[in-house]
Amino acid sequence: MSQTDIDSQLPSLVEAYRKNKCSIRATALQFDVSRATISRRIDRARELGLLESSEKTEWGEIAQMIDKSEASEPIFEPPSLVQEDIPIDELIERRVHDFKRKAEAYESRKLIPIRVKEPGPIGLIVFGDPHVDDDGCDWPSLLRDVEIAKQTPGMMAGNVGDLQNNWVGRLSRLYGEQSTNKRQAWQLTEWLATEVPWLFLIKGNHDMWTGTGDPLDYMKIPGQGVLEEWSVRMALHLPNGREVRVNCRHDFPGHSQWNLVHGVSKAAQMHYSDHILLAGHKHVSGYNIVMQRDGMLSHCIRIGGYKKYDSYAKVGGFEDHNFASSCVCVIDPDATTATGLVQVFWDVEYAADYLTFLKKKV
Repeated sequence: MSQTDIDSQLPSLVEAYRKNKCSIRATALQFDVSRATISRRIDRARELGLLESSEKTEWGEIAQMIDKSEASEPIFEPPSLVQEDIPIDELIERRVHDFKRKAEAYESRKLIPIRVKEPGPIGLIVFGDPHVDDDGCDWPSLLRDVEIAKQTPGMMAGNVGDLQNNWVGRLSRLYGEQSTNKRQAWQLTEWLATEVPWLFLIKGNHDMWTGTGDPLDYMKIPGQGVLEEWSVRMALHLPNGREVRVNCRHDFPGHSQWNLVHGVSKAAQMHYSDHILLAGHKHVSGYNIVMQRDGMLSHCIRIGGYKKYDSYAKVGGFEDHNFASSCVCVIDPDATTATGLVQVFWDVEYAADYLTFLKKKV
């Protein structure tokens, strides 16, 4: 069929198109041709001015309109059901409440105030990564430090995290390389978490692998110390009115092959004006002192931990820089110099003797 013949049929096609409420499908059925053919001829009709460009929209809207008065009534009464979804107003109110609670919880942890009741000098023994269920854990040293923490007057305790290996996912195969199973690992973890009156306990990456429902959250920790994921920052308010700030993270950002305490020192130099900054995680030991602008000294400490023998370190060829599983910070509230306020000891037995001496002296 020539274009002239097609054009001559367009007026009748446009009339049918309009009667069919601009339905290409209905018009195609009427003329017994494909919808593609009708669509091309409608476009041609618009080119020749037989259809307005807006006519399709107007007729399309008309076609979609339903005269409610002509709509048939259902022969049944629709049921009234309770929806499972929370009404939107209630949902928004809940989200606002949850945000306010989260904000309050977050802000309250920026610097946690701790009122110290013990007069005179005090000590803070800080345990490195314990990994209590690992065969390479130095249990003789751990037991010694636990007893010192419990028996020394004026001694408080903290832990930088990774209480156990807590292998998860594909790392679970590593339980085959240790003599303790997962159940025994939790027995040992509970013993350590409840044996010492902790000032603070940090969850390291190994601890956080447990996810929601961590048993640590439900253990009765003596002294009701602070249990936090990854980090805690607290201000010790001493009886004589002095304040000593302690900032412990499982690890601080930053690494240097030349300085094992680089991340901790960078935090003291650029972010935190705290007296004691502590980290673990890397199973190496190190110590730097940073002097703040006001003359205050920041003691930057990385504690090696109790995992003395580690196949991962052996395969990776990592040098052994773990010279101390723990350390003790002796705080003298009555010190008249910055160097006397906080003193760091890597021999915990010597530190316990020194603290006992100071308290008797007072």
